[in-house]
Amino acid sequence: MIVTPYLVLCLVLYACFTDVRHLKIPNFISIAILVLFLGTVAWEFFNAGAPLSLWIDNILAALAMFVITFVFFALKIFGAGDAKLATVISLWTGFHGMIAFLFFMTFTGGVLGVIALFFMKKGVPKSWQKGWLKKLAEGRPDIPYAIAIFVGTFASFISLGYV
Repeated sequence: MIVTPYLVLCLVLYACFTDVRHLKIPNFISIAILVLFLGTVAWEFFNAGAPLSLWIDNILAALAMFVITFVFFALKIFGAGDAKLATVISLWTGFHGMIAFLFFMTFTGGVLGVIALFFMKKGVPKSWQKGWLKKLAEGRPDIPYAIAIFVGTFASFISLGYV
């Protein structure tokens, strides 16, 4: 369990890089985070004798996040990769870490939105037009929300004592 949260953070950080460069989050990242969670649950159950009921909070938090992000995806507020990533991160945060996760994710997403609005209004310098900023220069108002998810994950993991 000691190393696993750091692996999750590394995977979410990698999602940031792919999101900034291509505005896409590969599915394998969310799948790997899910597998790490299931492996941690199995380890805690078989080796530490922790009852599976300890993880109900985490599963319910992920179900709640799935519903919310599915609605956001349907309304074209969130991308599919963002929705999947936030859902699997909620498995790790549970409801106990959800407030920190949502607060810092939303705040960072707002900052990214303001940056996007600024560049859409003022223009993106030619030398910066790569990846996400190139899409902004082309008039596509998408933002790499994996950055916000990473900040929320990191804050939540700190509040939970994972890191």
